[in-house]
Amino acid sequence: MLIGFAKTLVSRILTVRLCAVLAIGALTCMASANGAMGLALEMFDYRTWTVYVVVTIVLEAWIIGVKAGFGWCLCRLKSAPVAG
Repeated sequence: MLIGFAKTLVSRILTVRLCAVLAIGALTCMASANGAMGLALEMFDYRTWTVYVVVTIVLEAWIIGVKAGFGWCLCRLKSAPVAG
């Protein structure tokens, strides 16, 4: 009984450590993106920076949509039948 409890405890500790590492990795990516946007804001005019941010967000959303299974048009799935 004690051995089973120890295995469960070790398993939970490893799970918590893995979640912590993944969370830190996600925060690092966000910090890098925030740094890139901040650098662009200091280098360019506000209007140019706004265009840069909008284009970046649209491009990232499109790439994520394609990877998720959407076609070039985000209004339908690739697997959905096309009428006509």
